[in-house]
Parts: sequence; C-alpha cells; structure tokens
Amino acid sequence: MGKKKVYLDWVATTPVKKEVLEVMMPFWLEKWGNPSSLHSCGQEVRKIVEKTRKEVEELVRADRIIFTGSATESLNLVHKGLIEGLNKTDCLPEIITSSIEHKGVLETCEHLEKSGLAGVRYLRVDGKGKISMEELFGAIKKETVLVSLIWVNNETGAVQEIEEVGKKLKKVNGERKKRGWGKVWFHSDITQGMGYLDFDMKRMGLDLASMTGHKIGAPKGVGALFLRGSVSLVRQIDGGGQEAKLRAGTENVAYVMGLCKAVKIAFKGKKEKRERTEEIRDYLIDGLKKMEGVVVNGSGKEGAPHIVNCRVSGVEGESLAVLMSDEGVGVSTGSACSSGDLKPSHVLTAIGLKPEEAHGSIRFSFSEKISKKDVDYALESFSRVIKKLKRIRKGIK
Repeated sequence: MGKKKVYLDWVATTPVKKEVLEVMMPFWLEKWGNPSSLHSCGQEVRKIVEKTRKEVEELVRADRIIFTGSATESLNLVHKGLIEGLNKTDCLPEIITSSIEHKGVLETCEHLEKSGLAGVRYLRVDGKGKISMEELFGAIKKETVLVSLIWVNNETGAVQEIEEVGKKLKKVNGERKKRGWGKVWFHSDITQGMGYLDFDMKRMGLDLASMTGHKIGAPKGVGALFLRGSVSLVRQIDGGGQEAKLRAGTENVAYVMGLCKAVKIAFKGKKEKRERTEEIRDYLIDGLKKMEGVVVNGSGKEGAPHIVNCRVSGVEGESLAVLMSDEGVGVSTGSACSSGDLKPSHVLTAIGLKPEEAHGSIRFSFSEKISKKDVDYALESFSRVIKKLKRIRKGIK
C-alpha cells in the first residue's frame, strides 16, 4: 500500500473543477466555430462568449474584461500598455509598486525602467508584509501615473488593504483634477484573493485587476484583465482585432468559458470557504509552533486563509520540499514561477529575513478540501523530515 498523498501547494496550481470541464467540453466537440467568423457557426459562439463575458463583468463589477493567456500576460498589458498609451510629455511617468510583487510585475517594471519609459518607486513592507499607507501616499507626485499592488501575496499570504488605498486614491485624484494633473490609475494582481476574499472592483476603487484561471479551478493557459472607467492601453500582441483590439489572436473559447465558470463558482459560498480554510490554517500554524526550531513567517493568522509560510533553522527549504514529497506531501519553497532561481526569495528578504532564513523556508497552501487529518499527516511528516535533515547535518559536521 502506497503512502498517503496530501497536496498542500494549492497556490501553485489547482485541479480543473468538474463543473468547469463540463462547461468547456461543448466548445471542443460541438460549438467549435471561430467567434470572428461571420457565418452562423462562428456567430453562435460569439453570442455565447459575449453573454458570458457580460455576466462576469456584472459579477465583479467591471466595465470590460479582456481575456488573456495568463495573469503574467495581463500584468504586462497593464504596465507596458498603460505607459505606452500616455500622452508624451517632458516628464518621465512613474509607477509605484511594492517590493513583494509577483515577478510578472517586478520584471515588467524593470523592463520599463531599463527602456527609459518609466521610473518605478518600490515601497517597503514591514515584517508582516504590509505596506505603509504614509509611505505610499507620500510617494505620489505629479509624474505618478499608476499604483500597482498585489492583493494577497502568493508566498506569505500578506493581504494589502486595497479598498482603503482605493478610497484614499479617489480623494487624491480629486485634488489632482483641480490642479490639472493626470489621474493616478489603480491596479491590483488579485489572483490569490479570488475565491477567498470579497472582490468588488467598484467598492475597492480599482481601475484594473489581473488574474489567472488555474489558481481557481480553471485550466492553465487562460487569464483575464478586468477594467473600469476610461483607462487607455496599448496592446502588446499585434495581429488582429480580438478582445476590443487589445489582445490579438483567435479566442481560446473553451478556456474562456472555463475561466468564467470558475469565477462564478469562486463567488459562491465564499464565507463558508473562508471560514473552513481559516480553521485549517490556524490548526496548521498551531501545530508548526509546537515544533522546535520552526518559525512562522509574515502575517500568520492575520493573513490570507489559505497560505502559511514558515522557516526551519539550520535546514534548507529545497531539501525539506524534496523529502516532504518523498513522504507524499506536496509543499513549495515559494513561487512556482521562481522555483529555478537559486537566489533567496525577494518576498522573504523584504519582510526582514536573512538569506539563510529565506532559504530555509517552506510554503503550505490549501483549499477547503483539506482536512485536519491531512494536516496531521503533513505535520507528522514535517517533523520526521526535519529530524532526518538535522541528523544528516550533524553527520556532515
């Protein structure tokens, strides 16, 4: 009999939900027309896509949705597209973001800086991974055009006060309008908050929001950019007029329908899902704190309900992850998008960890499907693995 299998890396990806797959199937086998075609086969599909798009727009309170191939593509479209769409002036436009963003934001901003297209201000975070409102609003100046903040950090679970930022930014933009200055647009990477926290673009004061499908039960390879208001972007993929001329290429209809279904499911039973995952998170944290040499990183019980990050003194995170996998438990050393990078996590060093502490860190992430028995098995496995690695370390010495 094989070992028990416990998947605790739900932040990296999730299985496609059965209801999502059922919605997708007809668009491979029956309704497979190209939505840009003028004949009935294509127009039937076009009507379904636009109807579904409208339903999700109303659900998230967006004015428009641009379907993309991933959250990373959406992030590129936001940052590069916004900067390229500005009226040229003598002043270099500036973006304000945080030091703990996903690499889809950080590397895009780095590209804009190196290209001489924009300046970027990186906000510091405290030990819990939270930005300072005072620093953020003190950093806004005439040249500022965009504030871009991740809602839920994918490594530590730190939750930024997006709605509070949105309310204050609205007042700032009112004053800027009186001075004849341009608007500061507000964007958030909402990927890890969808389905666990209450998302409402209008209430949160967002102009743009990016997400991917495979973190909420849709397939890999589809994402979205939600838009409100009159924000103007320059498309980053040329070659056609699809997606309101903002994303060229024939629509991946089955995946789009799957994403929309997953978003609808994510909006159902959020309260119960959050309460369930919070219970599991707290149970896991309590178990970790009983282990010698284990320290919970970042927000802990104050963070997102489905993410826990911890470190083990004197032990490498990669070794922990490999041996945990041997035990049948899937965990991560951090962002799956950075798994091949030998540098310490930029998120963990930003919250104050030393490089060796960051290297000794592990992320557990879960869904409402994880039980306390699953957590018990993971904790027992973690304890065994830590003891084994420490014995090996002593033997080397």
